[in-house]
Amino acid sequence: MKKSWITSKSLVYILILGFVGEIILKDSYPRLGTLIFNCVLGIALIVGGWQLKLKSNLLARIVFVLGVLWLGYLFLYYVIGFNNPQF
Repeated sequence: MKKSWITSKSLVYILILGFVGEIILKDSYPRLGTLIFNCVLGIALIVGGWQLKLKSNLLARIVFVLGVLWLGYLFLYYVIGFNNPQF
């Protein structure tokens, strides 16, 4: 049996690290702090869905797709300027 390269404990640590990063950067760079936390949240959803046996579990597929859609929205919002009239 292959050992999983990421565990649920490390997923919690990643979320905590993203939250702390947002708090630290919120004062000086508010958009960057929010971007970091949102990216960590999207990655956590993707990894969480992947850990729930993606091929056999409907909830895992929904969580995985939510993570992919969340990161796609962040790409559109921050990189392309989607929903921002000044771009």
